[in-house]
Amino acid sequence: MGVGVLRFKSIFYLLLQFGYVFVILLLVGFLLGIGSLFSYFLFGLVIFALFYLISNWALKRRIRKNGIRINTESMTKSVGGGYTGSKIFDMVSEVCAASKKSIPRNIYILRDSSLNAFTFGGGKGAWLVIHEGLLQGLREDEVKAVIGHEIGHVKNWDARFMLILIAIPFIIGLIGRSLLWGGVYGSYGYRRSRGSGAAVTMLIGVVLLVSMFVLQLITLAFSRSREYLADVHGARVAGPEAMSNALLRISSGVQTNDLAAHQSSKMADSLLISPRYLSKKSQIVYWSAFDVDRSGSLDTDELRDAASRAKKVSDGVLSTHPAIHNRIINIAKNFLK
Repeated sequence: MGVGVLRFKSIFYLLLQFGYVFVILLLVGFLLGIGSLFSYFLFGLVIFALFYLISNWALKRRIRKNGIRINTESMTKSVGGGYTGSKIFDMVSEVCAASKKSIPRNIYILRDSSLNAFTFGGGKGAWLVIHEGLLQGLREDEVKAVIGHEIGHVKNWDARFMLILIAIPFIIGLIGRSLLWGGVYGSYGYRRSRGSGAAVTMLIGVVLLVSMFVLQLITLAFSRSREYLADVHGARVAGPEAMSNALLRISSGVQTNDLAAHQSSKMADSLLISPRYLSKKSQIVYWSAFDVDRSGSLDTDELRDAASRAKKVSDGVLSTHPAIHNRIINIAKNFLK
């Protein structure tokens, strides 16, 4: 899919999410009353804010404890994979210049052997975290492509969008559970008796829990569309071959280093360039079809062939990321038609 189509799909998923929530809240507000709805929503928002602040603090603490920050003190030091802090900073600076974005204030090399990287936050305050395993397992142009992918997320405000889209089903689900289990207590509107009001409230709770699942599916679809866009951005700053080969090696690395992949995936899968489910052997079967000469890397001719003949496979509605197979096809079709 072209960039324009991918952006349209992302906007569509956003509008679908907000439209769905608006209709649901309008219905709940009519049945329970605006005051009750506001109280429930405010309670859910406070709980989510506390959950976010604690998890965000824990994530930053883990990074600071187990990582090397790229700053003036680490410029001449080795940070893994034969790279110095200065080399990593220069690569990030080059990618940010090509992306017309400010250099993130927080750049870390995480002491983790999995082939991964992620970003969170936005603007100058964004965090860019590169796993040491990525520096050891990828070539320099592929590392640059992964950095380009992550800066693409920052440029597109993906972490902030995902925060909002994750918060909505969380709050809706919290309200739904509260209504379901608490529906037999209290008064729920002057139009109904206590008994019928409780039954209706419990029914609304069930509807909200179902809605939570639907909203989560929309959020996952949005996440997959943004991964496609980030791949295109990484290919634009480092080349389609570099981005495709980075994905290929990352997929292979997760397969051979499953324990490290599961450890790093304790952070939200949507933050990572490669989530833990890529350890499934079926993923390897898909992208290996591209490597015709079995060289372990994809060249321009193999990518062009993929753009012309390869067909997509199912991404999976419950996945945060598209299949590696589809991501490579997407890159090939955007650059090597």
